[in-house]
Amino acid sequence: MESHLGIPDSESGKIEEAPDVSPEAEAQGVFATESHYWHRGKDSDGWHIGAAAKVVLSKSGAVIRKNYPDIGVDLTRYDPKMAGRWGKTPPPPEVVDATNNHLFRTATTLKSDEEWRDFLGKGFFIGHDGSEGFDTKRLDANGVARRKSSWSHSMAGIGYDDRPETHRTYGCAAVLILNSWGSNSVVGPRRIRGTDIDIPKGSFWALTKDFNRRAVAFSGANGWARKSLPDLNPGFS
Repeated sequence: MESHLGIPDSESGKIEEAPDVSPEAEAQGVFATESHYWHRGKDSDGWHIGAAAKVVLSKSGAVIRKNYPDIGVDLTRYDPKMAGRWGKTPPPPEVVDATNNHLFRTATTLKSDEEWRDFLGKGFFIGHDGSEGFDTKRLDANGVARRKSSWSHSMAGIGYDDRPETHRTYGCAAVLILNSWGSNSVVGPRRIRGTDIDIPKGSFWALTKDFNRRAVAFSGANGWARKSLPDLNPGFS
């Protein structure tokens, strides 16, 4: 948000910009998650948001999806084998050095619906792994999916609907959840009520009364300095 608005970084005071990424990296989500997962401390799968938060603050920050030939790591596309390359044995120092340049400065545990709303409203992103499962069909015209079973799975919170009509309809607000299981993992109506905007494929609205556990908001990443143009005519006045 700072780079989009041209606001100096609150910590460094520098004007930053979005990083240069390839179209393929953009299609793959811009940033890699494998480099965080390497620090989970075990070879088996599974992790939780609290431990991941500590890693992005100290060991592996925002890592662009691209090939890193100097350290023998290609993160251009998500690869489960690459995600499991390290675990109980941590990645070597040269890999850590290549992935810790853009650490996050703040990770905040969210304890209320209002905190979800306020952090999303300010452009921060939220990771959630409360183990709540949802129907894979959006059950009404507004794109809401209801609670169903449980998922051992982390998801991203990317939007919040706190409008009075939403409270009148459901008795609470709704959070827009983006799942990582593919564009067809959740199906049904996607149009945001009263607009001409569709929510992303694979996402759904979850009612806040259906979950409120284990969520962390991330903010204050050490970003990419804005490039300055060279002075082609020094001393010009």
